[in-house]
Amino acid sequence: MVTRSEVSSKSLDLESLQKLKNLLNESGLLSFPEGEGQTGNKPDSFQYRIVLKQPEADKTWILANEDLGEKMRALVEFLRQLARKR
Repeated sequence: MVTRSEVSSKSLDLESLQKLKNLLNESGLLSFPEGEGQTGNKPDSFQYRIVLKQPEADKTWILANEDLGEKMRALVEFLRQLARKR
C-alpha cells in the first residue's frame, strides 16, 4: 500500500515553518546522501520518501522506518502531521 502526501513550505504559518526548519537542521537530513537508506527495500516495512524541491535541483531520500533515529523520526512525524492537516 502506498500513501502519498505533500507539504509545501509556502502554505505553512510562520511557527510551523520555523519548526520544520529546526527539525530539518536537527535531523541532519540535508547532510545524508540522497537515495535509499541503509536497509533498502524490505517487505512489510514502512518507508518514507522525502523530496526537497529546490530551484537548482530536487533532492530525494528514501528512509526505512527501522533506520530512523530519534531526531529523524521527529522530522518524519512532523511532516506526517502537516500532511494530515491538508
